[in-house]
Amino acid sequence: MKRIIYLSLFISTITTIVAAILYLIPNPNQVVWFKKGTEILLLMFSTWILLRLLNRFIWPGIRENFKLKISHLFIVIVNILIVFTLVFVITVGTLGLDVNAIITASGLITAGLAIALQGLVGDVAASIIIDLDRLYKIGDWIKLDDAIEGKITDIGWRHTELLTLTNTKIIINNGRVLATAIQNFGQGRAWAVDEFQISINHDIPSHRVQRIVETALHRHSTARQFYAEVLARTLDAGGVNYFVRYGLANQEQRWQTRHSIIDALRQELHAYDLRISEGLGEYGIVRGNQPLVEKEFSEQQQHLQRSNLFQGFSDHQLQKIIALSRPTFVPAATPIIHKGDKDRALYIIGEGTVEILLTDQQSRLLYSGDYFGEQGFLLGKSRTADVIAKTNVLLYRYSKTELEPILKLYPDALHQMLQLMVSRSKEMEEAITQSQQTSKHETLEEIIIKTVKEFLSA
Repeated sequence: MKRIIYLSLFISTITTIVAAILYLIPNPNQVVWFKKGTEILLLMFSTWILLRLLNRFIWPGIRENFKLKISHLFIVIVNILIVFTLVFVITVGTLGLDVNAIITASGLITAGLAIALQGLVGDVAASIIIDLDRLYKIGDWIKLDDAIEGKITDIGWRHTELLTLTNTKIIINNGRVLATAIQNFGQGRAWAVDEFQISINHDIPSHRVQRIVETALHRHSTARQFYAEVLARTLDAGGVNYFVRYGLANQEQRWQTRHSIIDALRQELHAYDLRISEGLGEYGIVRGNQPLVEKEFSEQQQHLQRSNLFQGFSDHQLQKIIALSRPTFVPAATPIIHKGDKDRALYIIGEGTVEILLTDQQSRLLYSGDYFGEQGFLLGKSRTADVIAKTNVLLYRYSKTELEPILKLYPDALHQMLQLMVSRSKEMEEAITQSQQTSKHETLEEIIIKTVKEFLSA
């Protein structure tokens, strides 16, 4: 406020000096020019006061009291319009110049500038549109024409600056940005989708590829948080091409996340003796001439050997267990176990991902080689949680009646199986303790021995 007072005193002093000079000059029109000069100074001072009030008090007050977002570009445009209005009032109203002459001259000057600086004018106009339509803001991650992508670090009158994943700064004219398709990953949901393509041989059914690859995605801590999908897109002589899509929380970590996901995918595929297709060329032509034998799933023995549950079983024991159950295919989102059901079945996951709904907010994922349903299998108690197929799942179901004759012949294997079960599940240990009515001082080993005896004597 002091600056305004000082400036007013300065302008008043200048006006007084000019008036004194005009009075000393022998000019019949000195009074007229003195009035015009005073009017011009007063108009300039009033305009300056108006701009200061707008920028210091009015715009911030509107932002704070009405919670409106007023962009800096809009404020600049309003200031320019006020200055142009001042110039027009001075030239036409105060100095009395011809309006038609001013409009004609302005039109010619504007046309010449537009032709000479059409690129610059287009960029400035594009920046205004970008700001008014809120197409993006600093900090957003955008992608242009499926080629240029990065994080916005600055938005100017003429250009927009992007910082790419390789830490390279790209400067793009606003006119070019406005003329292309813009993918803005920084608006709307808090995560984006990344994807890459893999090719798998023709002899692997698509639903099996989907099951195995989605399981690999669900194993990954980042991908399973948001979104995971595998879809066959094209078919050629080298194999079936799949797009692997998953959720991504941080665009700046895209390459690191993709690296770890590809590594997890490679491990999952190799665990089933599956390989990425070698693509087109001689291999694809020769392979295309071979009889097509689809591999619906791996050998059942391979599935059981992957499970820690059967690590102590010999091949002879595994063959007897294999003869008891046929593989069952369960589509994604299909319920497998309902809470409260009573059955004494044990489930082994051959391929795919299963979700155990512990509470309304908590769940646990089980993958290929894992098992579930051990509490009902051992104790015959009601199921304590719902279980659904997270992906397409290949399951093996074994009831107590089916396994009992084999497990009675191999009590050591049963003991090892029970020991694994109890050690991995706190809930199961509590259920066994309550069922057997054991004391708090009983050891885990004693609990297992009691359970084995009851199981064999049932």
